[in-house]
Amino acid sequence: MDDVLTLSRRREEAAPSVHHHRGTSWKEHRCGPCPRSHDVQMPKRVRVPDVMVVTERPSGKITDQVPVVVAEVLSRDTRSIDLVDKWEEYAAFGIAQYWVLDPERRTLRLLRLVDGAWEETHLLDSDNDTAVVTVGDHGSVQLDLGEILGG
Repeated sequence: MDDVLTLSRRREEAAPSVHHHRGTSWKEHRCGPCPRSHDVQMPKRVRVPDVMVVTERPSGKITDQVPVVVAEVLSRDTRSIDLVDKWEEYAAFGIAQYWVLDPERRTLRLLRLVDGAWEETHLLDSDNDTAVVTVGDHGSVQLDLGEILGG
């Protein structure tokens, strides 16, 4: 897996602790945080995902690459934008997976794009807090909600 994980500066502290299924972290697969956040040029606007995985390290601040995975960390200020506006825009842009972390509700919702609509593949919560997630043809990652939320 040679993908690149980029974090928006405001969300570096919320970066998920994600492990490649074989027990190595994405960071060990050149998926460490980029030194700066990157914006994604969408058809109608530029967006700054909290976390995104792209196949090549962006050369500038704005990339037109379609991310493999985009993750958003919900907050009171961004909840409606992340769950309505970005939900629709990311689907229209063809992003394969959308992960939505809700620290307040202590959930991580994993969605994949199927025929232009989001389909939930996993819901991590207090009853089911780990999952091995296949990321397209990029391999699998182990997610642990407790580690992601910091305990």
